[in-house]
Amino acid sequence: MRSLALTKEAHHFYPLLFYFRFIEPLYSVSQMTFVLLDLTTLIDTTLDRQQHGVFARSAPVGSLHSCARLLLATLGQNFPTVDEKQTHLRTAGFEASYAAALAVLRNAGIETKPDAERYADQRSQWEPLVRRVGPAVGYGMDEIDCRRPLEQAASFE
Repeated sequence: MRSLALTKEAHHFYPLLFYFRFIEPLYSVSQMTFVLLDLTTLIDTTLDRQQHGVFARSAPVGSLHSCARLLLATLGQNFPTVDEKQTHLRTAGFEASYAAALAVLRNAGIETKPDAERYADQRSQWEPLVRRVGPAVGYGMDEIDCRRPLEQAASFE
């Protein structure tokens, strides 16, 4: 989390960093924050509370979520919204993305109690920020949210 805080501070004190980007979105702030926010949302909405409740409510998980959201909000203040309609849409890809994540968790033997509706509700709270920042630095949502169904992901290995 220290690295995340340092990244936020670096962008705050050196705004020129907003305009540097790698060709691959793997190292982009938009993908990094997407992955962290998606991770914490999955932890909160998918893990079995009987088995993993202490972990799901832990301070590190909460800090990851709030730090990633703060970094994204800081970046979002500096970019105009590319398409206001796009930032408020509830993406149709939620279902496929959630199903792929659920399959990975289950294949790893992690106890789950899925709640796709709660996942979609929480994701719709933070995804507009990703949609605002990603295109401003040259990445589309298809590059940022690149989770594939498990059988499709296996064919890429």
